[in-house]
Amino acid sequence: MTDSYFLQDAPAGGPSRFLLLNGGSVVICGVGMYTPAGSPVKNFALLMNSAKVDSYGFNDLSGNITGAAFGH
Repeated sequence: MTDSYFLQDAPAGGPSRFLLLNGGSVVICGVGMYTPAGSPVKNFALLMNSAKVDSYGFNDLSGNITGAAFGH
């Protein structure tokens, strides 16, 4: 996945993550995200079943992730 921007603009009660990766491998490069202060995400992506991520240039423009960017 490259050169993508994820925007969640609900002022409250938004989703807990943007992606759910269920196994395999993914390369994330040049990806940005934003969520408002009242609606933080726990993880950008939740990794399940030994999913692996290589991330280059991930930019959280809101600084609004309450857990790890790539959680297990």
